[in-house]
Amino acid sequence: MYMTGTTQWDGAKVVDGKCFLLVQTVVKWDQAKQACEDMGGTLATVSSATLMSDIRSAFNYYVKSYWIGLNDIANEGTYVWIEDGSTASGISSLWGEDRPVTDPDNGFDCIYVDGSNTFLDVQCAIVATNYLCMEPNSATTKCPDLTITTEAATTTKAVTTESSETTPPVATTLTSATTSTTKKHCKKG
Repeated sequence: MYMTGTTQWDGAKVVDGKCFLLVQTVVKWDQAKQACEDMGGTLATVSSATLMSDIRSAFNYYVKSYWIGLNDIANEGTYVWIEDGSTASGISSLWGEDRPVTDPDNGFDCIYVDGSNTFLDVQCAIVATNYLCMEPNSATTKCPDLTITTEAATTTKAVTTESSETTPPVATTLTSATTSTTKKHCKKG
C-alpha cells in the first residue's frame, strides 16, 4: 500500500510550510487514514484553493482525485479536520457542484479533492482513490533530506623522489580526488 522503513516519506514535498506526501495507491478512506497514521502522519488538511493548486503543482499530479482529512463522520454537516479536530471554516467555495450532501442517512461523510480541485463528499467505505498524507502540526521533519554527492576538483601534485645516487630523480604525480556532500531540504512546491 505504501513504502515502509526509512523511505516511507520519500517523494514528500514541502508546500506552504508543511510536509505532504501524495500516495498514488487507490484505497478507501479508512485505509488511507490508517496508512498515513502508520507513517506518523495524518490525512492532509487542505483548506484553500490555493493550497490545492500548489499541491498539484508540487507533485506534478494530474490524476483525478485524492483523499484529504476532512469529514463529517461524527456529526452530519459539521466538517472537521483529522489533524486537530478543528471545524472547517471558509471552505464554502471549495465544494463541487451540488455539494456537500448533508442527508444523515446517505453516508456521504468523507471528502476527496477531485480533478477540478473541488471537494466532493462521498461514502467512505465504497469509494476508493489516492490519498494525501501530511505531517501534523505544520511540521516538516518527515520530509527527507536529499543527499547529493558531487565530485570536487582534482588536485595534482608533482613529487620528486630520489632512489639512489646512480639513478636520476623520478617525478611522480599524485592525484587526489575528493568528494563533498551537500544536504538539501525538500524543495518548496
